[in-house]
Amino acid sequence: MALSEDDPLLLEALKVFDEGGYDYYLKLGASMVWVTSKSGKKYAFYPTTGRWAPYGRSRPSVHYRSKGAQDFIDRFIKPSDEANEAIEEDRKNIIPDGVKTGNLREFLEFVYEQFEDGLTFNQIYYGIVGEHRQKARKEMKK
Repeated sequence: MALSEDDPLLLEALKVFDEGGYDYYLKLGASMVWVTSKSGKKYAFYPTTGRWAPYGRSRPSVHYRSKGAQDFIDRFIKPSDEANEAIEEDRKNIIPDGVKTGNLREFLEFVYEQFEDGLTFNQIYYGIVGEHRQKARKEMKK
């Protein structure tokens, strides 16, 4: 049975998605809403049951449970978005201390100098990653 546009559970879900600033697309015939998170991940959400699944090209093999649209957003979408934001912020901070202004030219000069000193690609890479991890650990202890 298809979902109707005036179904109270659907209206509640759409209100939650609108308030959260999430894009969605109704699939009334399939009784679902396709929801796009702020990080770009897509999910199929079924407002009548509270079940959801990651969006894919084929039918999902498993559907997860939530207590409703707000629970779905709070427990599954927001943590994923927050984790992606933290990863993006970390990527901005991965430039080593040897590069003071953080611009691309200085970074490339830093890497070139490392190669001239005889370091291999892996030595440079793991040196930068190790330095980044040390910074992250210090920040976590604060």
